[in-house]
Amino acid sequence: MTIEGLNYISNLLESLNIPYEFMEWTSDIPKTYWVGEYQEIEPLNEDGMEECNFILTGNTKESFLNLETVKELLKDTLGCDGITDIMKSGSGIAIMYMTAYPVPSVEFGVHRLEITLRIKEWKAVKTSLSLWTMHFVQVDLNQMVKIRKKGLEHIHLHVMQTLILTLIPFLITFIIQKHLRN
Repeated sequence: MTIEGLNYISNLLESLNIPYEFMEWTSDIPKTYWVGEYQEIEPLNEDGMEECNFILTGNTKESFLNLETVKELLKDTLGCDGITDIMKSGSGIAIMYMTAYPVPSVEFGVHRLEITLRIKEWKAVKTSLSLWTMHFVQVDLNQMVKIRKKGLEHIHLHVMQTLILTLIPFLITFIIQKHLRN
């Protein structure tokens, strides 16, 4: 997980008004708050993708339903296919909701819920055209979402996103490098 990816998650949760800090809560403790951590997944391919399970642990002294409300907000925000974006560096990120489960607490009156998100990051290709390439990929993703909303449900968006985010930048880089060598 990159620092840019961690900042992206932090900004996303802040935009949803979810009180969040990474690894431990360091501010005054509110009645409900969330702490995040991650576990990286060993890469199976050499496509430049980094993948991790991001675990959000919610804690509340109020009703357990406060935690369930945040879970539903994340499910609604991320949807069944997750969200994708291009970060400031040009790297791609995909965030998907995976699972949630209540966690027993040793403290009386404190309720806990763990939510697991799957995070995938693709580094931008290091060429002078990399930002253009990633912009092109973002445009294609937006077009695919529009197509899907028109009812062509047979398109597996997550498969297409993976192909677009990994193959196109590498192909363009390969073509440019081959052209420069000749």
